[in-house]
Amino acid sequence: MPASIENGYSFFPKKYHKGKFMSATDSNLSTIGYNLACAVTQDAINHTMGTYYENLNGKIDYYIVIDITTGTTSQMTSAQFASICSVDPKSIPDTTNFTLETATTSLDDNQKALLSLYEAGFQYGIQAVTGINSTWTKVPEIVELSVQGTMVTYNMYFASINVMEVQEKYGKVTMVNSTQAVDTPWIFSWLVNFDLASPAPGSEGVPIPEESFSIQQLYLLLNTLIDGVYPSISGVSPECTTFVTGLIDSYVKSIPAGQSTISYIQQPTGSVAPGTLALTCLNYEVSPNSSDRGLSVLNYLCMSDNNTPPTSTNYPTWQWVTSDETCSGVMAIERLTFTNYLIAAFNQGFGGLSIQTSCSQDIKDKAFDCSCKFNFSYQSAPDPATWIAADGTSKNVIATASYSHYSSNNQYDYSLNCSGICGSASSYWNYSLNGTLTCINNVDSAGIYDGTTTVSLALTIVSPAHAHLEGANSNANVVDIAASLDYIISVNEQGQLLVTNKNYVLTNNSQSLNSINVGACGGTESFGDVNNMNKNLQTILINALNSYENVVYEALSSSMTWFFPGASSFKFNNVEFSEFGDLTVQISYLDPTSSGAGNPSIVQPA
Repeated sequence: MPASIENGYSFFPKKYHKGKFMSATDSNLSTIGYNLACAVTQDAINHTMGTYYENLNGKIDYYIVIDITTGTTSQMTSAQFASICSVDPKSIPDTTNFTLETATTSLDDNQKALLSLYEAGFQYGIQAVTGINSTWTKVPEIVELSVQGTMVTYNMYFASINVMEVQEKYGKVTMVNSTQAVDTPWIFSWLVNFDLASPAPGSEGVPIPEESFSIQQLYLLLNTLIDGVYPSISGVSPECTTFVTGLIDSYVKSIPAGQSTISYIQQPTGSVAPGTLALTCLNYEVSPNSSDRGLSVLNYLCMSDNNTPPTSTNYPTWQWVTSDETCSGVMAIERLTFTNYLIAAFNQGFGGLSIQTSCSQDIKDKAFDCSCKFNFSYQSAPDPATWIAADGTSKNVIATASYSHYSSNNQYDYSLNCSGICGSASSYWNYSLNGTLTCINNVDSAGIYDGTTTVSLALTIVSPAHAHLEGANSNANVVDIAASLDYIISVNEQGQLLVTNKNYVLTNNSQSLNSINVGACGGTESFGDVNNMNKNLQTILINALNSYENVVYEALSSSMTWFFPGASSFKFNNVEFSEFGDLTVQISYLDPTSSGAGNPSIVQPA
């Protein structure tokens, strides 16, 4: 393997960028209108594709031969040509020549071999082997991401390549045997317009395959869309040049089955879980980096669940990867796209925390016997609170929940029967629930980012009750409960988010209503079992909160487990929320030549 690959990019980095947050902290996909972005750097593409390219073992082996009797030409392989001529064209040195008038006995062995080729009708041919020549000290770039937009430069080369031609001019027959020089390979360069990779009409909305992010599929795409220029091959005729360039063109666009895995389709193994998002739209955009070309990125911009892509082109304005980050790139999920997934989990079992309260008074109005009974009751709210995605004005708050109910009973006046002194009775009982989900990226005790993030749940329930009788009052927060819990989120190499719940805290500062000291009329007041009822409500809410944190944990970690797409192509590390609430994760290409468990296998299409 060439030194530039062997000692360069590693498919399995020994360390990941830590000590500060990732450069993708500026990710803000809502500004460009996409649900998901996968950004891979030029360096990562070239090193990974170079390893794949080195293991292709593809061949080009075609001759053009003219039938000297009929004048018709045909294309054949070297093996087919050997059946009509025993001479290998590559064996004849370049510039070997003779004149047709020269006696055969006067020709040397090379000239005799050339005469045999000429008489067999050999015109020109090409023999090439894909891959990287072990004598090269520098491997050429395969993909260049230098212009913002949808155009990339695709450079193809061969480990070995020979172009051969038998030329005849004025009775002189000359052999052209042209070979690329060591360490200066012929570069076949194409401009590829990824804008042409749009789905075929009628296929819009069809889920995008998991392997769409793979280096193999990128290579297939490049080969399909080629349109460009070719190297200058010294000594050959324009006809031979046309033959070579046309053959290279058709070869990379449709490689003969069995000759190279370029024409194979990557399929993930059964152990690779599909992504949680159903990706139904994929566009490509290039974001060049003028200060470091290797950090230029190819963006895979995706919509999910048949959402409509933006009608105008907006490019990411932030840098995805910096030079001190050891990764292939970043995958980012737009803030609302991931928040809506979280909300689906946090809404499970949440409705039971919304309570509808009511209150009333029963008044007994007789002379010297004026009394009041206060009645309080509650039931489950018919319109319970749900979590709602935050508007993005706060970088940390991702969702909020709010519920309130107000219940009051209008004031009642005592009649003159009560010692001639007027009195009154009234009550109210309110209930409010407020919640926030916030995200924060975690640091260890030394203040160093540890590759995980936290979604924090905070809930407060306050229920003030009030009773009034003859100028005396009783007030209490009969429910005053606060609960908080952290959900620590990390990611494994297969792109699965892992959830750990910790730091559950519940504080209960609830109070009871106190007795009222009635006025001079001698009336009495009664709360009946109101305080017992409120204690029961407190118990119900506390039990519901204790249960709720486990319901959410189960929803996040099992039945609704989140997987990033592309597990057949990447391994994942370091999950982080950006400053704008996007969920980001570092990605590194899997070794494209491996077919082990969890890695893609390469299979020939049916």
